[in-house]
Amino acid sequence: TELINHLVSLARLQEQPTFTIEPVNVSQVTNKVADGMANVAKGDGHHFSKQVAPGLMINADENYFYELVSILLDNANKYCDPDGEVSVALRLSKRKKGVILTVTNSYAKGDQVDFNRFFERFYREDKARTVNKKAGFGIGLSMAQMIVRNFGGKISAHYADGKISFVAAFKAVNNKKK
Repeated sequence: TELINHLVSLARLQEQPTFTIEPVNVSQVTNKVADGMANVAKGDGHHFSKQVAPGLMINADENYFYELVSILLDNANKYCDPDGEVSVALRLSKRKKGVILTVTNSYAKGDQVDFNRFFERFYREDKARTVNKKAGFGIGLSMAQMIVRNFGGKISAHYADGKISFVAAFKAVNNKKK
């Protein structure tokens, strides 16, 4: 049932869904998701941290942005090394024209991973993950990519210093509506 629900959600994202695109305070949304995930991560034996700049706004659909942050944090928690770290950061870009969402987790085997394929539907790099009780279906990152694209942003994966990061960049808006 969970797989079917994810597939239906992904299909809707690809069919040009009806988004309510408006200025959204993504700082508030990110904090809400992060606060909910902190106890889950700690319960799984991971260290959790967040750095969220206040009042950051982008044009988005608030519910889908919530889903995006949830997908990325859930993924980071699932595939974090034992006693590793999960973190989320939201900040303005250096030129202050964009908002950057970064979700990072410890992943010692990351230097052996093909990051170019992470956003492919059903892609599972680490076969050992499929026996993980918390393993998903390999479509969450594909859904995240579709959400980011529908907001006019870009998402990528990077590996450095034993950590994998998913970075989503969006155009900032100055409207303080919410």
